[in-house]
Amino acid sequence: MHPKVVFIRRILRDRGISYSRLSEMTEIDESKLKRVLSGRQPMTLEMCDNLAVALSLNEVDSCGLGNSASEFLLLWEQLEPELKSSILSLVRAVAKVKS
Repeated sequence: MHPKVVFIRRILRDRGISYSRLSEMTEIDESKLKRVLSGRQPMTLEMCDNLAVALSLNEVDSCGLGNSASEFLLLWEQLEPELKSSILSLVRAVAKVKS
């Protein structure tokens, strides 16, 4: 499941927001929200923006930078190997530039 979907599901759980309520907040069909947030349908950029506005998420929030280490590890475990490799290459490149 995409990390953004995992993050949004966690926000909904933490805030006690139902799919029904989220549908009202975003004017997105509840059945579509359920498909997207269960990973059965991809989330569009427009939907992602609508959710961020409805949930009052800023760019830092939506990147998940406030997550605990265990949440980062959970998200990391869900990434495809190619994406993990790309991220690690980027981190190494940034570390070289800083040193």
